[in-house]
Amino acid sequence: MNEKVAVRELVQTLLRRKGDENGFADSDSLIASGRLDSVDTIGLLVFLEEQYGVDFGERGFDRDELDSVDSIVAFLGASQLPA
Repeated sequence: MNEKVAVRELVQTLLRRKGDENGFADSDSLIASGRLDSVDTIGLLVFLEEQYGVDFGERGFDRDELDSVDSIVAFLGASQLPA
């Protein structure tokens, strides 16, 4: 499954758990807008760590990098570049 599809499915699941059935564009703000709260954000971080090997303990966390499906996919692409 490609990264964008996997991330989008996770976001949909997180929103549904909250009773939020409204649609969203890949560019829509999710965290800053309040659609995803701190608990949802932790779920997102755990997903990215487990599925893509991102180590937020080492690299830190910037909400702006993870605020939309598009920004998450861009973040994953940048984090997989050779150092």
